[in-house]
Amino acid sequence: MVESYNEQCSNLRCSQPLGGPSGRCLTCNSLLMGILVRNRCLVKQLVSRGGIFFTFLIERQDLFFWTRILKELRPAHLENNDSESDTQNRKATAERLFKREAQTLLNLNHRGIPRLYAYFLENNYSYLLQEYIPGVNLAEAALEKGETYD
Repeated sequence: MVESYNEQCSNLRCSQPLGGPSGRCLTCNSLLMGILVRNRCLVKQLVSRGGIFFTFLIERQDLFFWTRILKELRPAHLENNDSESDTQNRKATAERLFKREAQTLLNLNHRGIPRLYAYFLENNYSYLLQEYIPGVNLAEAALEKGETYD
C-alpha cells in the first residue's frame, strides 16, 4: 500500500513524469521516488535498470531506517506485438525465474552476494528485498580497469 507520492518518476526515460495516488507514474507506470512500498520501504533512488528489472535503494522505515535494495520485476516490459498467449507465457516464465532467484538467494551465504530478506507481491508486481552491499557494481569495476561489461 502506498502512503504518499510526489511527481519524481524513477524512470529517467519517462517522456512526461506525472505522479499519481497509486505511487506510480501515470505516464510510464514506474514507481515514484519517496513512496512507501509495503507500508515500510521508502523508495530513495533508482540504482539500476535492465531488461525487466528496476533496482531501487530504499530505507526500511520499521528497522531504524536501514538501507536495503528493492528489486522490482517489470512484466509490462515483456509486452510486444506477439499474441496475448505468448505475452502471458513470457510473463509467467519471468515470474517463475524471479521466484527461483529468490529461492536460490535463500540458500547462498557469501559476503559478495546480497542476502534475501523478503519476496513479495504488491499490486501485481513482484519484489525482492535484499541486503545493500556498498561499493561499486560489476560494470563500474570493469570501467575502472578500462574494460567494458555489457
